[in-house]
Amino acid sequence: MAVGYLTRQGLIRRERDPQRRRDIYVVDDDAWYRSAVISSRQTLAAAEITKEAGQTLGLDTPVGRRLARGGAFLERISLDALASAERWRDLLP
Repeated sequence: MAVGYLTRQGLIRRERDPQRRRDIYVVDDDAWYRSAVISSRQTLAAAEITKEAGQTLGLDTPVGRRLARGGAFLERISLDALASAERWRDLLP
């Protein structure tokens, strides 16, 4: 389960070792970038669902307003994180 999670998060990737006929797992130089982008996109998707739920329940209700504001917050920080990841992608150690 841990390997599947790390793969879905973009921290590792699976490659086939042709000499041994088995899989190996690789952490490459873009792992942190990919992981940040994947996480931000997942949060952005949750933000859209949350905003839609707020609209469905109605912005004239307390719960609808809370969901809409929460969704807007998640959307903004996700977009900021995506822009930041792109801006700092080529950062040298």
